[in-house]
Amino acid sequence: MIKSTLKIILILITGIVAGTLLLMGSFLLPAEVIEKNIKKSDNIFVNESTYETVFPDYASTQIDNFTDSLMLQNASYIGDESIVDKSMNIYRYLNDSDARISLLFQLRHKNVEVSSYDRYWHGYLVILKPMLMILNYNDLRILNSTLQIMLVITVVYLLVKNNEAKYLLSYIPSLIIISPATIAKSLQLSVVFYIFNISMIIMLLYNNKLIKKNRYVYFFFIVGMVTSYFDLLTYPLVTLCMPLILYLILNPMKFSKGIKNIIGLSIIWVIGYAGMWIGKLAVGSILLNRNLFTVALISVNVRTSLEVLGEKITIMSVLKANIENILIKPYILLTQLSVVYVIERLITNKLIFIKNKLKDYLPLLFISLIPFVWYIILSNHSYVHSWFTYRNLMITIFALLSLLISALEKVDNKLDR
Repeated sequence: MIKSTLKIILILITGIVAGTLLLMGSFLLPAEVIEKNIKKSDNIFVNESTYETVFPDYASTQIDNFTDSLMLQNASYIGDESIVDKSMNIYRYLNDSDARISLLFQLRHKNVEVSSYDRYWHGYLVILKPMLMILNYNDLRILNSTLQIMLVITVVYLLVKNNEAKYLLSYIPSLIIISPATIAKSLQLSVVFYIFNISMIIMLLYNNKLIKKNRYVYFFFIVGMVTSYFDLLTYPLVTLCMPLILYLILNPMKFSKGIKNIIGLSIIWVIGYAGMWIGKLAVGSILLNRNLFTVALISVNVRTSLEVLGEKITIMSVLKANIENILIKPYILLTQLSVVYVIERLITNKLIFIKNKLKDYLPLLFISLIPFVWYIILSNHSYVHSWFTYRNLMITIFALLSLLISALEKVDNKLDR
């Protein structure tokens, strides 16, 4: 126990130090070149609105051009501040309350004032800045869509290779509801997509080694850290729960052990996520000689409140705002084949199914409810940004369908015997 704790602490310290140095290194790249490449595709931000939709009238297909503009501004900021100052404060030019308009002003060199966004790591800059040295924003969208298709194909291939092809009936529907076409056009929404799919690929490739050597604790801890480093609080819960569901699929276990492992791995992910975030605030406070915790805690209070712009909201309104994004005909039609097939098989074998120990399936049911706990805790954030936080519900879809598929497998095996 002591040895494992020391390893966890060492991993966290290493991650914080490496994250700091990588971020500083990215600010050594010439921002002028980056800005020049961004300008080559500025017509996108002229022709598209701040919250453009891929398919009109569907909020679930809304592109976050606001945050993408902010990310591009952060990547292309040209200032006289030191590398340490820039990497910890993360500056951008604030010409308008709308980041898209601010970016267009910046590209026309009409800068008014400077603003900082210091409560996150902004680790995406470690990848985004080098890429913007050779690519423009339109290039990034094309590359994004290509890489994401390749990731999904890889997950599908590995599920089949691991004799778990039946779970494509739960993985594919869960992808459909998060609108991959939208994510491909948004840098902001892509971060979590990459993290959870790459995590699943690693698990599918090395599950035996991870489980035999008890390395899943470190794996989930690192995934939590990576999520905290790269993401701007979009739908980070997915990087915990999608791999967690796959963990139960690849390693079937009894109810008590399943619940114990779910709780343990969830806690270790939270520690990794929170530890990395606290690390940024601590390092920033030391290097900038300024308390970053104060503003961060104010943000936490706002995001966990039941108030939006001075108006009270309810838990039910938060849940409704998120759930209604998946209760639309296209998603229902595209996922119903999986649902109908599984339910039909369960009904056909109803008597046998009832005789099985249903409690062994409860770990997956438990995971399916975690998004609702997230919405209750982060009420303000989940209500204001429901058009992208609804993606946490892919966890519920993946978990429930996987539960039914697991039950179906057990029933069919019973019949074979």
